[in-house]
Amino acid sequence: MNSGDFWESIKEDWQSVSPTVDVARLRRQVERKRRRMLAFQLLDTIVALVFTGMVATVGFPAVLHIGPVESWLLVAFVWVVLLASGWLRFSTWNTEGLDAAGLLRVSVRRARGGMYFVWFNIVAVPVLYALLVPGYWHIWSTGDEAKQHRVLAGISFDIAFYLLIVGWSIWYGRRQRRKIRRARAMLRQLEQENGGIDEHL
Repeated sequence: MNSGDFWESIKEDWQSVSPTVDVARLRRQVERKRRRMLAFQLLDTIVALVFTGMVATVGFPAVLHIGPVESWLLVAFVWVVLLASGWLRFSTWNTEGLDAAGLLRVSVRRARGGMYFVWFNIVAVPVLYALLVPGYWHIWSTGDEAKQHRVLAGISFDIAFYLLIVGWSIWYGRRQRRKIRRARAMLRQLEQENGGIDEHL
């Protein structure tokens, strides 16, 4: 056996033991993700509609002691988040007819979209809290000790909830990065097997 035959044999042996891209499994994962995206989008829409209805009809501004301008800014904020999440989700909605490489690219774009959304939350939630400051100040300025305790409890809850969001966002972001690395590794594998697949992501 000459050296060329030897290295060709090594290559064939490596390819025979290297993991292959399970297209059927990959497609099932992509479809499950699409169903989850639809479910979350429907849930977000219901929450936005209920919140808008509360502000418009139930006197929600009186509950938080904020004015109508701040109340409708809160509504606008909720709908901006809804539209942003919808765009991120539905921009990768159509997966019909995609081959393995196309499915992997969709997986990468979805993972990136998830990362964008969680970091958007980290920035946006403080904006939401800022809109609640006038209400907290109004309650605090009454001088009622019981109400002031409620304000402190509310602020403590807000801080704890935000820290929870930050912690979850860090975990979720790392998870999405791992998904991106795996998808890119599989794309490189497909490129080696099929030759010349465009791995532009």
